[in-house]
Amino acid sequence: MSNHNSSQPLSGLLVAEPGQGTDAVRLQTALKPQAGSAGKISASIHLPVQGAWQLVVEVNGQHGPASASTDITVGAPGAIPPWLAWTIAATPLILIVLWVHRQRRYRRTLLAEKDPEALVNAGL
Repeated sequence: MSNHNSSQPLSGLLVAEPGQGTDAVRLQTALKPQAGSAGKISASIHLPVQGAWQLVVEVNGQHGPASASTDITVGAPGAIPPWLAWTIAATPLILIVLWVHRQRRYRRTLLAEKDPEALVNAGL
């Protein structure tokens, strides 16, 4: 029979250990009781480096210590949002269309000054 106090609250750590090939340091944060939920604990951790990680949950409770782990892979977010990438990519095309339109208008004015009938014959 265990000698542990049954009213002992849960406590523990969430540990993130970098995997092989991941240039990072070990991170940890305390597990905290969830508000309004008896017997439940939670934590969150920010993994700042892309690569392989092992998450380890270490818990101390009325039945003693325990731990569990899982392997995860952290990916990098996109460099910029897709809508911004499309805006940047489309900008030169819009500028070219405006430039061509302006050149056509300029050509029309030159033709109208030189020979008004040439404008009609050119279909402009």
